[in-house]
Amino acid sequence: MFFQRMTNLAMRGATLVSKLLLTLFLAKFFSLSDLGSYGLILVTVAYCNEIVGGQFYSYTTRLLVKTEEGHSWIIQQQLIFHLLMYLLLIPVASYLIFSEIIPFELFVLIFPIMLAEHISQEQQRWLIALSKPLQATLLLFLRSGIWPIVLIILCLIVPEFRTLKVLFCTWLAGSATSCFLGVLFIQRDIEIKRIKTVDFQWIKKGVLSSLPFLYSTLIAQGVYTIDRYLVDRIGGAEILGVYTLFFSVVSALVPFADACIFHFNYPQQIKNWQEKKYTAFFGLAQKMYLHIFLLVLVFIPVCYLFIYGYVTWLKKDIFLENMYLLPTLLAAVSLQVFGLVSHYQLYSVGADRSIIINQSIGALVFVGTVFTLSGLLKVQAIPLGMVFMNLTVLFLNRSSVKHGVTSLVPA
Repeated sequence: MFFQRMTNLAMRGATLVSKLLLTLFLAKFFSLSDLGSYGLILVTVAYCNEIVGGQFYSYTTRLLVKTEEGHSWIIQQQLIFHLLMYLLLIPVASYLIFSEIIPFELFVLIFPIMLAEHISQEQQRWLIALSKPLQATLLLFLRSGIWPIVLIILCLIVPEFRTLKVLFCTWLAGSATSCFLGVLFIQRDIEIKRIKTVDFQWIKKGVLSSLPFLYSTLIAQGVYTIDRYLVDRIGGAEILGVYTLFFSVVSALVPFADACIFHFNYPQQIKNWQEKKYTAFFGLAQKMYLHIFLLVLVFIPVCYLFIYGYVTWLKKDIFLENMYLLPTLLAAVSLQVFGLVSHYQLYSVGADRSIIINQSIGALVFVGTVFTLSGLLKVQAIPLGMVFMNLTVLFLNRSSVKHGVTSLVPA
């Protein structure tokens, strides 16, 4: 068990490092506009997959965990739901191609990537539900961790490979390999049978059950998708490249905090509440706040000095000219991590409605800030909008814990 946990953690860490190395490599050897395009497509693929996925896994995962039989049927019905969602995307895709918003030669690479990424992600979730966490993490490592290293090596050996087309082909190869291995893993535990019936009532029930989770996810991730489009529109392709590098490094704080703090404390948080250990429940939250404070205290200067040193070494003046964006981005991501403590408290007690309302208000604050200040502050208005958004969500979540969760505790 200890070996599995350490292997799991090592692969997750390696995946994070690999993705970060890729961004640093692109900043050095690719054009800024190519780096910006990669960042834009990366978040777009992730967001589209959330839409196509519909958070349907939140419904099927519970069934896979609870039941010993019928796993094949559950997975088949979920795949039918996703197929219907893809059919709904055909008009959107047609519009993007014919209006030349996305060139056809680029679309034929991006769509297969989106498809492979989505299938692999769902396979990963199924394996977790089937108590196969190590296999699930291996799929993640194949999908996101190995291909960036392969691409870096190829580009160092053959400079002519330093193009977005080669990048997307390598990305597709990694995602497709992950899908293939996922099929092999799942077939070892589940007998895949031919689809005989489609239960639309069951699918409808799953959609209605998943809608609150989908809305919450789209709101939470929407800001971190639309920000790239806003930067591109306000600052241009090269500034988007600068923003992509800065944000890729700064946002590493979130998975790092998740691995070091929330991954170990969140299950205990749920257990404390279920066992009515209220003092321990609130005490653990204070402990997490302290740990995050110490983590942020170390992360901010290290991150700033690292980025400053790296962009100085790059000898590309545009990075140094836009270093003013970095402190605001660091503040925004730090507030986001602090807000996760009260977010997990609310999630532990099932206060989903409060989470959704708070996130919605936060998103409105972001939009209002950018709309109001972009004329004056240009690109700086976007990370500043994130600061105000995360500050608002932090305040509202803590208020919900204070007035909502505390009221549930017997006197």
